[in-house]
Order: sequence, then structure tokens, then C-alpha cells
Amino acid sequence: YTFGTATTLPSPVTPAYSRFADADGVSNPSTVGTIATGGSWATTSSWTLASNGMGAPISNVPSNRPVVILSGARINLDVLGQRAFSTQLSGLLVVSTAGHNIGNITGTGTMRTTSSTLPSGTYTTFTNTGGGTIEYVAPMTMNSRGTYNNLSILSTSS
Repeated sequence: YTFGTATTLPSPVTPAYSRFADADGVSNPSTVGTIATGGSWATTSSWTLASNGMGAPISNVPSNRPVVILSGARINLDVLGQRAFSTQLSGLLVVSTAGHNIGNITGTGTMRTTSSTLPSGTYTTFTNTGGGTIEYVAPMTMNSRGTYNNLSILSTSS
């Protein structure tokens, strides 16, 4: 954040968390409580301010703020040009479009992609020992990264 004063900016900025259900525990079809289909990054109902994923949806799609994809959740980067200050990935992030910048990426989750172009961001912690997994869906050309902590190639063809 480059504009504002100590009294006009929240300190710290509250992250947006992947959403499982409302606070009453009732899952809604628009939530990301299923790893099979997940929710779109660009949909407000995929996110909440509740750190356990059980809360009301946020009013704006997270942009240039920290995001946390909780374990057991799936978020789909399926709309061009999404942004985050940082991304803590404990669940599954499925990348199917380009033009994203998801900041400093940390966590032990999985980033699945069908493209050789990963979202812009800093992968140092995510790809080092103890970090997460990058999963390529074959056939495709892999990104030429120098380090992978965990690498997976998912092939649905022979």
C-alpha cells in the first residue's frame, strides 16, 4: 500500500480467507467447501473475513490484499488479471487463465496449472524445502523454474 495515513489504513490489513460455509455451518452452493469444484477467485461468495472459512462472504473480490486458501478448499483462478498482496496456500489453487499477480506465495498446498506461465509472484518460500507443490497438467510445456520442492505431473492422456 503506497497511499494513506496510519489512521486511514487498517493495520494490519485483514486477509481474505477461502470460504467453506456461513457462520452457522450451513454450506451454500456458491462456497468453496468442495475440493472437487471450488469457487472462483473473482466471486465474492468464495471469500470471507473469518479465519476458519465459516462466515459471511466479503463485499469485494480480494484485490491487492493478503489471501489465505485454507486446507481442504479450492480456489480457481479462472478470470484474467486477479491480484493479491500475498497468497498463503494450504489448499488447492487451480490456474486456468493468465495475467495474475498473487504476491508472495507461501504454504504447503498445491498450485495446479495447465499453462507453462505461472501467475506472477515470489515463489521462493513456496518452492523451497517444506513448501508446497506445483502440479502441471500434461500435455504442456513446463515452466523453467530453478527449484521445485514438490513437483507433480497430472496426465489424463496416454
